[in-house]
Amino acid sequence: MTGPPGSGKTTLVASYLDLRRSESCWYQLDAGDSDVGTFFYYMAQSADAGSLPLFTAEYHADLAAFARRYFRTLYARLRAPFVLVLDNYQDVASESAFHSVVLHAVAELPPDGCIIVISRGEPPPELVRLRANRTLQLMGWEELRLTRSESDAIVALWGRELSESGLAELYHKTEGWAAGLVLMLEHSLASSSFDLAAGSRAPQVVFDYLAGEIFQNFDDRTRRLLLKAAFVAELTGAMAETITGDADAGAMLETLHQGHHFVSVKTYGPDTIFQFHPLLQEFLRARARDALPPGEYRSLRRASVDVLEASGEVEEAAALLREDGDFLALKRLALEHAPGMLAHGRAETLEAWLDEIPDEILESDPWCFYWKAACRFATAPRESRLLYEKVYAGFAAAGAGAREARLLACAGAMDAIIHELDDLSLLDPWIDRAKRLL
Repeated sequence: MTGPPGSGKTTLVASYLDLRRSESCWYQLDAGDSDVGTFFYYMAQSADAGSLPLFTAEYHADLAAFARRYFRTLYARLRAPFVLVLDNYQDVASESAFHSVVLHAVAELPPDGCIIVISRGEPPPELVRLRANRTLQLMGWEELRLTRSESDAIVALWGRELSESGLAELYHKTEGWAAGLVLMLEHSLASSSFDLAAGSRAPQVVFDYLAGEIFQNFDDRTRRLLLKAAFVAELTGAMAETITGDADAGAMLETLHQGHHFVSVKTYGPDTIFQFHPLLQEFLRARARDALPPGEYRSLRRASVDVLEASGEVEEAAALLREDGDFLALKRLALEHAPGMLAHGRAETLEAWLDEIPDEILESDPWCFYWKAACRFATAPRESRLLYEKVYAGFAAAGAGAREARLLACAGAMDAIIHELDDLSLLDPWIDRAKRLL
């Protein structure tokens, strides 16, 4: 059973054992069990199975024979049917002989016994053969994560009454992560409030959990990668390399994905797209703001904007610029992408960007009002026509070099008048202007 911290692995196994009322031996692995002698010693104590052989020096030459005899003896002393649980499997070193010991433990299992392995990571290569012959069945994050209906049911069990939109936003924030849901519910009961507005900040208790259970367990290089990549919600390995400057960024993200560290893969192929869990991304962005020097933090966000724009994610780039209040850069982004956005019917989004830019920046460039007028053409032709008046005056003040721009303003105004179908005599002055310019 594999999944991220707080995905409900331990709770699920414990409830399963309680329901079946089978005899069980629950062994909590740690890094010390990478020494198989340590594992054999403490396993005997955990199982309370009386005297089991010790892995003394004379047995080191034939680990397989010792392991098989050890588990035959252990199983014989457990009352059938029984379950042996190996928890925190991810803490055992990858190069340890412990993984081959598990193979022997499986080989000696009687028909009425089974082993449940709980881990945050995928099974090691040594266990691949067990998967191939279906001796090992894998339950992963996709099976563990809560569905929307399960999430709603848990909210109801906690006695919380939320609207449909509130339940949807809560599920969007947690994405089926059981611990995240419970932490947010606990916080809501303790504080008597539940802020589920889109874009609202997650409770500090969720950040504390992510910091303690996940972030602090990574090495410095991985932590720095996460902080730098956090401002791009979906990114390829190449994008991560550009932002972080780390040539192994893509491979590191793949390792995080395989280890169930809240990094998912949206699409596989030539350009694998990695995606952070919403709560992890929110935590990383807040941590980057607090941990990085102000200059480096600003440079990082600007580099993220550049990468997003280059990959065609202009709306994500605009969102970062709006958060930063960098309206000069937002103006450049809007003007550069306006033709394509209008061609694809995204006038409402473009107009929202332009509306956020302060008037003193807009007034300095008639093109800002030109694209505003173009955005309003279909829905508010009269407002569009009045804006084209302003645009024409602005281009006229720029001199003879703006002749083509003034012609565009004429064309836009005439389109708006025809579209409005109110007073076609308004066309006359625009026709005269266009004649003079031509």
